[in-house]
Amino acid sequence: MQFLRIKFLNIFTRESHGNPRYFLWVGILIFLSVLLMHASPREAKGLLIKNGLIVTVENCYEADILIKEEKIIEIGPHLSTEAPGIVTIDASGLQILPGGIDPHVHLADSWADDFTSGSKAALAGGITTIGHMSWPQEDETLTDLLKRFMLLAGKTSIADFFFHPFIVDLSQAVLAEIPEIKRKGHTTLKIYMAMDEFDRNIPGFVALTSTNAAKLFGLYPRKGTIAVGSDADLVLWNPNDSYTFGETTKFSKSDFSIFDEWRITGRPVTTIRRGEVVFHKDMIKGKAGSGKFIPRSSPKKLCY
Repeated sequence: MQFLRIKFLNIFTRESHGNPRYFLWVGILIFLSVLLMHASPREAKGLLIKNGLIVTVENCYEADILIKEEKIIEIGPHLSTEAPGIVTIDASGLQILPGGIDPHVHLADSWADDFTSGSKAALAGGITTIGHMSWPQEDETLTDLLKRFMLLAGKTSIADFFFHPFIVDLSQAVLAEIPEIKRKGHTTLKIYMAMDEFDRNIPGFVALTSTNAAKLFGLYPRKGTIAVGSDADLVLWNPNDSYTFGETTKFSKSDFSIFDEWRITGRPVTTIRRGEVVFHKDMIKGKAGSGKFIPRSSPKKLCY
């Protein structure tokens, strides 16, 4: 851009208005200016989210968030940047929540949804990371099971993902595989989990939908919070929008949901996964295969 500025000044300080190159350079400069001004959030090199209410388990506060290279790099009041390619999103009147984590999903194989359609349904609901319950084929080792799903999800998922491999036969050979798959970031085997509690307090909602799962499954603080250095997984949430859940809102291939025809208040306006706008105003923006495997550490205690 500095070169273009110099060239621009040179053109207008010389008597070259009759030169065809003059018109060529003016056209190029106008084109590039329009391109930069109208860059879409999905294609941006970074995002600046302004005027929203940040909500974490710890507190709620008004601040701006600057995102570059998939990470939150700065949080503070009245942030601004002149860096090229940074798109500003106005979150006035919206809450900014950590991207949700659904640690128990069934996709592909004989299930209704695959990783692409399941991701779409997740992102439309503010879920940016999914934990897949991975069922083995006959005589398949844990290592081969995980290779198969890593390849499949890597090509088709939009949401970030991790796996819970399911053990059918707890043999000595299977036990011998566990240390190695743990070393590669697969720190859980299949478990069942239920939550009967519902907390209408918004930090409590964040705990139930994001932070608790991040801590339980070794994703925290990369996921599950809004902090400098964390993945830029964010949901711009309108707490006052009411709608009826149904075919136009769920994005799933399934022909049934227990929530069909429910009247719901509160919904995501925009979902951001690692700094990329992947859902905005009822439209999926993310591409299949853009989701990443997230290796995990040991779980953390749930203490507040």
